Amino acid sequence: MNQANYFEFCETRGGFPSWLEEGENPELDKYRERSKLKRMNEETAKKFVNVYRTTECYGGPEEGGWYYTEGEFLGCYGMYAPDRANLAAQKVKALMNEEPTYHTGYGDHDGVDAAGYGDDHYLIRGGAWGKDEIVVRTENQLGENYPKRTPRYC
Repeated sequence: MNQANYFEFCETRGGFPSWLEEGENPELDKYRERSKLKRMNEETAKKFVNVYRTTECYGGPEEGGWYYTEGEFLGCYGMYAPDRANLAAQKVKALMNEEPTYHTGYGDHDGVDAAGYGDDHYLIRGGAWGKDEIVVRTENQLGENYPKRTPRYC
């Protein structure tokens, strides 16, 4: 069995090679065909060039405090073949010369006690902290804000 067939068998059988040749097992042939179609679709599928503004948001005080990344969808700059999508993303990234905004939670009252002194015990969940960043991604679908739900500490 040549190396290309070996990897195809591994892919269709969940990582375990099968030494059956094509036609010996109809079930395996069905998986093999589905795998080929999936690879062809991935190679020819159009990719979206999506732009996001990302910020680090305060998740909660557990384990010394934790943060998560929140992305605001700014727009889509077209659909391209996979090889052209990466070039388009690089060009869009070069054009995005927006200065980053510095965030301090939900405002001046976030992270301060009643007397107005800075105190991390008064941080509000979900508030964005630090500089935001413009991120350009090539994705299989039109972009949207993420995460859909605010993560919780488990």
